[in-house]
Amino acid sequence: MRTVAVRYRISNYKPFKNGSDFMFRWNQCRFAKIMRWLADTPHAHSMEKLTHFDDLINYCLDNKDTLGKRDIIASLSYMSTLKFNLSCKNFIKYTEIIYDKLDMFDSSIHLLVHRYAILGYNPALVTIYERYIKKNLCDLNNKALSLIAWGYAKNNVFIYGLFDTIATTIMHREEKLYLTDISLLLWSFAKIEVFFFILFIRVQRRVPHEIQRLKGELLEILNSITIALSNDTAGNSDITKSYMDNKKSFYSNIIHDVSMAAKSLAILLPRDIASIMQILRHFFSIAKLANLPIVAQGITSIWETLQYSNITDEEILEDLCEASRYLRLDHSFNSNMLNSIITAIDKLNIRDPRIIYQIVHWLEKRSSLMYPPQMYNIICLLDKMSIYHEKAWKQLGVVVQKKAIDLELNEIKHLYSIFKRNGKKTKNINMCTPSGKGNDRIYGVLDHFMLCKQDMETYGPT
Repeated sequence: MRTVAVRYRISNYKPFKNGSDFMFRWNQCRFAKIMRWLADTPHAHSMEKLTHFDDLINYCLDNKDTLGKRDIIASLSYMSTLKFNLSCKNFIKYTEIIYDKLDMFDSSIHLLVHRYAILGYNPALVTIYERYIKKNLCDLNNKALSLIAWGYAKNNVFIYGLFDTIATTIMHREEKLYLTDISLLLWSFAKIEVFFFILFIRVQRRVPHEIQRLKGELLEILNSITIALSNDTAGNSDITKSYMDNKKSFYSNIIHDVSMAAKSLAILLPRDIASIMQILRHFFSIAKLANLPIVAQGITSIWETLQYSNITDEEILEDLCEASRYLRLDHSFNSNMLNSIITAIDKLNIRDPRIIYQIVHWLEKRSSLMYPPQMYNIICLLDKMSIYHEKAWKQLGVVVQKKAIDLELNEIKHLYSIFKRNGKKTKNINMCTPSGKGNDRIYGVLDHFMLCKQDMETYGPT
């Protein structure tokens, strides 16, 4: 087995030998993920009353002999809603207990993988693979295989042979995949593509067989749903029934699955513009005909899809800009999404006020939530596109004073020149400022940051 476990940063890596296997791990970076929590067992109801991570772990250790698989899954689900500590000795002890009960999970092992993937605990993913999944992978159903692929890809744990085995197993089955399974598999394969691209490793593109089949099944499902909705026969179609509830309404996650699949295909098959445009047309048709909302993550994914495939179709852009008018700028929309959207509209040369208003409104209200690299990229792109909304730039000036110290010297100099330069007049109302975007306070702070960086380059960090 050859394993690569990576989380964002790819510097300061440590190779180490584990038996006959070589494993590489980079610095881990935690990120937030909200899971739905619903107590459905007696132990889960007891856990629900505990509001601290340590108390939850102690409860699990005290009741280790009576915990069933649903209780263990519930404990890990609830843990993700708390402020958890993956280096806690009791957590590691509890995980060791779970290792001894892996056979109990049987066909539900994918749920355990999913929970540890959400927590971001890579050692558990590697151990679960070695002790159980490796010898039982081909016995799992398509739903389990898809979720396992997603879990390992999400945490950048790429075990040699795992994804190829999953792809081969699914390819040799006559059983049709569901929309969620297709989107998870495509997302996983796209993540592998991006990962090796970042490491500048040339690998054979996963295109000829499994991706083409997944794309074909995706288009078949979308075509059936669109036709059924257009003819008002959704309730009579065997394919569409799988995506409808008891009230004959479509599940809202269809939109999420299609947007995720479209983005993944744009990464894997960027030149297959015809297929991607066909998927996008189905996407907007289904959303309109079934009256399904397009949430923030879906809108972001579609903007990225257009960016990766360089699609500038007027009809698709019109539908997307109109959907962007209703972008919910709540807790579900974050600075990563904003950065992705701004990058996309810059590459596509889009200046539609419907999406620009959403961008400047978020910056005006939540600029402080950005990380330094995102802040730098967003400011540079706004300046490049001549978007100088006064209130948004005022907030950006505040954020720069707090976070620019974490940038490189040349980046700080670039920010200084942007803020020093007068805002350029544009034809868009409220998109420009009559004078400079900075003030003496911003210039002084950035001057100080540049001096600090120069001292660090000359004398080293303190």
